[in-house]
Amino acid sequence: MSDLPKLGDRSTAIELISNTLLRLGFITAPSDIFDEKLTQGIKAFQQERGLTATGVINEITARSLEEARFKLGDRVLSFNSTSLMRRSEEHTSELQSHWYIS
Repeated sequence: MSDLPKLGDRSTAIELISNTLLRLGFITAPSDIFDEKLTQGIKAFQQERGLTATGVINEITARSLEEARFKLGDRVLSFNSTSLMRRSEEHTSELQSHWYIS
């Protein structure tokens, strides 16, 4: 787990975490260094999410931060209505033959 960020680290990953915490209201200014302010923001984030508030970014916290990066409308979901219609038609035919629906 040495690739997970820790106090004193500086990177674009820290900047992404910082921007996420800023957008969520846990810190007041973004940074690219893992300092005490970021640690406090992470603790507050962990506490709100029901995680153990250590200020350390472990795998669970990293996953929660990744999920928190997105808000409604940020991601596009794919919908394939063809397969649903095909399934629906098969189901309707099955019901019609079983219940004699016409």
